[in-house]
Amino acid sequence: MRSSIITIAAILVLTAHCGVSAVGDPGAGGAGGSTGPTGGTGGTAGGTGGTATGGTAGMAAAGGTGGTGTGGYNCAVGGSPPYCEGEVLHPANPMCQGVPAPADILCTGSTPLCSLSQCKACPGSGGPAMVSIGSACVDETEVTRSQYQAWLATSPVVSKQLDPCLSNLSFAPDAVCMSGPDVCASGCDDHPQTCVDWCDATAYCAFVGKKLCGAYGSWAWKPADPTALGEACHDGTSDNYPYGPILQPNACNGSELAAGTSVPVGSLKGCAREHGDGKIFDLTGNVWEWQDLCPGSACAVRGGSYKESSAGNTCTATTSLARDAVASDLGFRCCAE
Repeated sequence: MRSSIITIAAILVLTAHCGVSAVGDPGAGGAGGSTGPTGGTGGTAGGTGGTATGGTAGMAAAGGTGGTGTGGYNCAVGGSPPYCEGEVLHPANPMCQGVPAPADILCTGSTPLCSLSQCKACPGSGGPAMVSIGSACVDETEVTRSQYQAWLATSPVVSKQLDPCLSNLSFAPDAVCMSGPDVCASGCDDHPQTCVDWCDATAYCAFVGKKLCGAYGSWAWKPADPTALGEACHDGTSDNYPYGPILQPNACNGSELAAGTSVPVGSLKGCAREHGDGKIFDLTGNVWEWQDLCPGSACAVRGGSYKESSAGNTCTATTSLARDAVASDLGFRCCAE
């Protein structure tokens, strides 16, 4: 790990195509074999009216028999592709006049994740259990030390990293950072893994079939806070905190709790946001969390930590750090789509 150890001073940034079918005009009987207008060709006197494909039935020529038309619809070019709006799946809609739009589908139960054209289960093969927030799944807690160490035990290969992580030479937590006075020293398996940089976090999430949490939403719909961690914390509200709009200083691990370090993930039961049948814990406080939001050489971290006041540890608390930065109050969790 090429790393620069920092202490995070919370710089918070409140931040069918269906073909267009013409309707045929009635066919008119032609005298002496004349040709009728669109919608049917007239035969000779006493002949048969023409057939208009996609149009209305042709009228009989004098002394003849009416032709048969086949029905058609006027459709919007291309129609509307499928998209997700939170947990609601809007199926593809050909948008044809006279044809009802497909019914929306609510993604719940064993398939709570709305993913383009289907509802499906949250993916992933390791790390914390996941909770669906609609169009993404989010780890219910930060990745713990024991979970991270289990990954290191598989001897992950650093050379498989892609740019911009080619210079990251180790996935091990930074030793100097881990020896800091405010880092949990013993019995810490259930504490969040800290002292890892952005590339370490990204590699871990990829290994367990997930990805580092980043942007949230689609071309058709975005929440007010278009990030996975933001939506996990807000759940469609404007609340400042995962537990609601009003500050509860000791609900999450901020400086008021006076822990002086991280606490086991999910141990503060009031520091959670409910989503369906699940809860997502520690979205504010405990440790800052890396995000896959890197407009340049720096990446966004979110949520605050035990070093900041609970009032400042809000759903929108963010700051930016270099990719190779590590800190005793900086960890991560994973997401999936």
